[in-house]
Amino acid sequence: MKILMITDLYPPHHVGGYEIRCKETAEELRRRGHEVEILTSTWEADGSEVENQVHRLLASNPLNNPREVAFRDFLQLRRRYYQLKEVFNNRRNYDVTRKLEAQIKPDVAFIWNMDSVGVVPLLASQHQDIPTVFSIGDFWLLRLKNELCDENAPLKRKIRNLLAGIGDFGRLDFRHLLAISTKLKQNYIEGGFPEANISVIPRGIQSSLVISEDQLCGNHDTPKRTTNLLFVGRIVSEKAPDVAVKALSLLVSEYGMTGICLDLIGEGRGTYASDLRQMVSDLNLDQYVRFLGWLEHDRILDLYLAYDVLLFPSRWEEPGGGTILEAMARGLPVIATSRGGALDVIRDGENGLMVPADDPAALADAILRLIQNSILVQEIRYEALKTIRDRFTLERVVDLNLQYIEGVLASRPPSLDHGRPL
Repeated sequence: MKILMITDLYPPHHVGGYEIRCKETAEELRRRGHEVEILTSTWEADGSEVENQVHRLLASNPLNNPREVAFRDFLQLRRRYYQLKEVFNNRRNYDVTRKLEAQIKPDVAFIWNMDSVGVVPLLASQHQDIPTVFSIGDFWLLRLKNELCDENAPLKRKIRNLLAGIGDFGRLDFRHLLAISTKLKQNYIEGGFPEANISVIPRGIQSSLVISEDQLCGNHDTPKRTTNLLFVGRIVSEKAPDVAVKALSLLVSEYGMTGICLDLIGEGRGTYASDLRQMVSDLNLDQYVRFLGWLEHDRILDLYLAYDVLLFPSRWEEPGGGTILEAMARGLPVIATSRGGALDVIRDGENGLMVPADDPAALADAILRLIQNSILVQEIRYEALKTIRDRFTLERVVDLNLQYIEGVLASRPPSLDHGRPL
């Protein structure tokens, strides 16, 4: 099968976890003998480039830059300039996609996140009657629908659709959506996408990363004087590392725990990151908290083995939570907020612990529960490994994706009358 995977970002240039999952999926598909080409943006690359079936050709929309959200707060005049630039970028991205698809003639376009490049590559695929299947890992498509369809003023709505390069959002083909969690599927249904068009297929972890029971015993059978807590994620409000810091403060100040530390791995910019550092100082936690900054993904995978608990205190509904899967695969107990994609993975008290969002006291109690109950910790570790092996290996997930795509190709519906871009 010839598969064209389209995504706005692709390693080594990436921000979060979905780009890593995209690359791992592409490599697994190739390992199985499928021809896979990647179409992605020029973001952080030195201009357009093609190497190893990765085509970095798409222009990014400056209003949706993956890092610099300040673009959205520009003065209106400058914003209008970037909107005009977006129109030209959309035209370019449409032509680039059509040219590449005409060259490689894919059987299917496998669409991932398109937030920063716009949706016109999808339109180009549909104009050439190429089936499109979406791996939906966050709210980018739902946000786009809200922006283009929920504007009450007809003229503004029309202008927004034209700026997006599609003419009419309602004429796009979204019959094949694969949400990575049950909660994300529910979000899209509530946002107006038909339930019949959405299936749930999670993202997966390479089975080679799942440690064995022997490794699990060997890695955690030595008593420790210090409990090492870990947070992995962007240092931003929605990820809520501040809740982890406040929970640590309660353990130190109210329970008198001194043999405990918290490492924060992730990139943070702006006032939230600086405010978090100030919070650590104000709570007299400088000797207990370390900001390790951004680290290579492979290094993080190794570091999981050195910690006792992963804290996942996200205050927003994380669609998937790849960090949870990675930690579980490495035998690290997880405490996560009881919302979003974590609900598909964690069974509270069995393969992890769950706490309410924005509740440092509950998080502190959960940490203390693990510290005081070594039997529970070991049970959670074993159940976590079993959960990953049974349901969340990359190989199993790719099986499910291929079965779905093959079903789409076997039952091709009549071509739709799609709108034309600017």
